[in-house]
Amino acid sequence: MEGVPGNALKLEMLKQVVEARSRRLSARWTVEAQTDAMNQYGVNVEDEMLAAIGQEITVEIDQEILRSLRTLPPTPTAPNTFDQTALTGAPISVVDQFAVLAVLMNREANNIARRTRRGKGNWAVIIPTMLTVLEAARASAFVRTTEGTWDAPTNNKYVGTLNNSMKLYVDTYAEDSAPVLIGYKGTSDVDAATFYCPYVPITTHGIVTDPNSFEFVTSFYTRYGYVEFTNTATSLGNSADYLGLVGVNSATLTFL
Repeated sequence: MEGVPGNALKLEMLKQVVEARSRRLSARWTVEAQTDAMNQYGVNVEDEMLAAIGQEITVEIDQEILRSLRTLPPTPTAPNTFDQTALTGAPISVVDQFAVLAVLMNREANNIARRTRRGKGNWAVIIPTMLTVLEAARASAFVRTTEGTWDAPTNNKYVGTLNNSMKLYVDTYAEDSAPVLIGYKGTSDVDAATFYCPYVPITTHGIVTDPNSFEFVTSFYTRYGYVEFTNTATSLGNSADYLGLVGVNSATLTFL
């Protein structure tokens, strides 16, 4: 191959339009309610309402992103679904059966590495029931966090690692039928499945008084961009390549 330059690598920068999204929540309460709550119970209604609205708008955005991420990968089929009644082999106990979930998650994480050519899945979002399964599995290599519990503002709790490489989070709002969501996030900012870009952080208008009812009114709002890549010509890889699902048939679960 002397004197042969080899195949040429071309880099092309492309633009994709990102549509801004808005989210707003408001609340109102009466002067009487605020006075009674403070005098009778020592509760500041204003502080409670502000905290509740700020938390709720954050949870809504978080759930919106999770729902979107779960729609990107293909729907998991039977070979990639944890069904306790359809396991092969001869497990000797329930805890051995539970270890199959970890095997399926590891296989999907390795499939992500095959699709992206960048790395295996290094994070997963599971439902509380599947956390119970991994905690009880005999050989799942699941290690609970030793740093105490950590609650994100979105109430997704970091609970530990699987095989010392995959960080596990629990979606406390997910139904039992929700699949296990596995994804890869690289060290670079652009090495990810999707991008959430808030350019107006969660902001409040403050407390105002309704001139008609003299009730107190407050609201929170935010504006942000969220983009997914569905065309391989516009990204390092399709967004779906960075994600994988493991189905869960929770109706077949038994813990005895």
